[in-house]
Amino acid sequence: VVFALVGFSYVVGSISGSLAELRDLSEQTSQEFWKLRKFLGRHQVPLALSMRIRRFVEHALSKQKESMPIKNVPVLNLISDQLMNELQFAINIKHLVVHPLFAHMTLHQVVVIQRLCNRALHRKYLARGDHLFVPQELACHLHFLISGRLLYRRSAKDGIGRPREEWVDHDEDWITEPALWTPDWHQLGWLLASSEATVLSLNASVLEEIARTNPVAHHFFSEYAIAFMSWMNSMPYHELSDILQGEDHSKTVRGFIPGCEVDHLQDLIDEPRASFFSPFPLPGRDSISRIVGSVSSRSTP
Repeated sequence: VVFALVGFSYVVGSISGSLAELRDLSEQTSQEFWKLRKFLGRHQVPLALSMRIRRFVEHALSKQKESMPIKNVPVLNLISDQLMNELQFAINIKHLVVHPLFAHMTLHQVVVIQRLCNRALHRKYLARGDHLFVPQELACHLHFLISGRLLYRRSAKDGIGRPREEWVDHDEDWITEPALWTPDWHQLGWLLASSEATVLSLNASVLEEIARTNPVAHHFFSEYAIAFMSWMNSMPYHELSDILQGEDHSKTVRGFIPGCEVDHLQDLIDEPRASFFSPFPLPGRDSISRIVGSVSSRSTP
């Protein structure tokens, strides 16, 4: 009986404590929204913009509660770098493996991709109507859509007809991959959020930095970059896009991964490869950009 009473008291105490925390959180949230409304009114922010801001703040708070970001768990600052690499990998890898290159790396370059997950990734939240990018902007990230919906639009070939449009699907397509392999890729179209959306972005400069510290990984990325950008160079300008649809391009891209074979791959690659890459010393990203100059120069008609 005594043990039962002690157990019952513990359960009641836990429930009471949780309810108190929820009440405090609700009061804090209400106070923050009151401050937001006061701020928007004091600065005479237009009603339409004010409504968009308030709607997005509500969405962002809801997402934050669902995802519970690492920064909200201070004790995780105590873990080792390797454990943090593995933790970020466990959280993010399900979004990266839609790209065949990163799916391959989970089997053959797992330490490198764990470091990428920890150091090169960040999440961006878009409100409905936000642009992730517009034409002619310099691309510095590879993006993956985690949630929501994005609409890509590119002007017609002659600039007169209807623009080309395509939807970006979450956990299936990827965005602006050339940014990883050349420092001079400029966006070809507009990418617009048709609803609240979450995007996972991979920083090209950090990928380059991590690759430079690992000769095997650097050579692996370099071989892939040559094949990928040679393929891009083979396309007419009007067929180029900032978006790669997973259902249409995964098989082709998989063929560019060192060790994978695709029948037409050699037709797309300049010979000999050895003139660009050899195991030691390994060239930098500028060397990759030498063979993609024609793509960079074609970023404008």
